Amino acid sequence: MKKSFLSGLSFAFLAVIFASTVQSVDGQSRSRPLLVEGVGTENIVVGKSTIENVFIEYGSDYRLIEHGKYSLEYFYKQLGLAFYACRADPNKEVFVIVSRPKSGATTTKGIVVGRSTKAEVEDLYYDQNGIEFFYGANDVVNEIDIFEDGGIRQCDTVFGIIKD
Repeated sequence: MKKSFLSGLSFAFLAVIFASTVQSVDGQSRSRPLLVEGVGTENIVVGKSTIENVFIEYGSDYRLIEHGKYSLEYFYKQLGLAFYACRADPNKEVFVIVSRPKSGATTTKGIVVGRSTKAEVEDLYYDQNGIEFFYGANDVVNEIDIFEDGGIRQCDTVFGIIKD
């Protein structure tokens, strides 16, 4: 029984490794993002990485969405990822990473955006800081937001309000 359990774990580990590679628009293989609660992804850290770091990692094929005087969203449609920065932040640090189903992103506890259900989230996450889940049809996770452990940065509190 112990041996079959271990071989099952080995199979599951290999399945995660193989499933974590996807083809990007340019035909290059790209790993599906691993979302680390309260930290970010493998290469972008909320509260530390800047939008310049995002450009280096993901390129310039994004749509800039302006949320009034509050924040800027850099939306990578083909990757299913968005990165937010406070408009008044001179360094443009990423304060939220949003993952949508196209990204296939997975949390450290195995929740996959676009596949996992609310029941699975509730089984694995209780009072977890640095992550928030949103649900669509049939209670399937349709968005995962990663932010600093202390909570989502309030741009106007940290940087003030941009004057006209």
